[in-house]
Amino acid sequence: VQSLEGDITSLENQLEVQEKEAAEAITLWELRCSTLEESGGDVIGQWEERVQSLEGDITSLENQLEVQEKEAAEAITLWELRCSTLEESGGDVIGQWEERVQSLEGD
Repeated sequence: VQSLEGDITSLENQLEVQEKEAAEAITLWELRCSTLEESGGDVIGQWEERVQSLEGDITSLENQLEVQEKEAAEAITLWELRCSTLEESGGDVIGQWEERVQSLEGD
């Protein structure tokens, strides 16, 4: 009987030690999980900030592109107008020179 009581006491002591070790292991894992959750939240926050920044950059670049397209269209319109004006005035000048040449040939 004493031998069994000794075995029981020994097993109870072993069980107590194992429970303490298990509790410590659980506490460590909970701490690690908590740390990972916090750092994961920080990483997610950083990525969200980066995404917002990039979205802002894209919007800004799209606006710049729109402005540049409008400016380019206006410049093209002005050049077309100038070319048209030069063609008309060039035709008038050529016509005047042709009249002058004919006039000189007629003399």
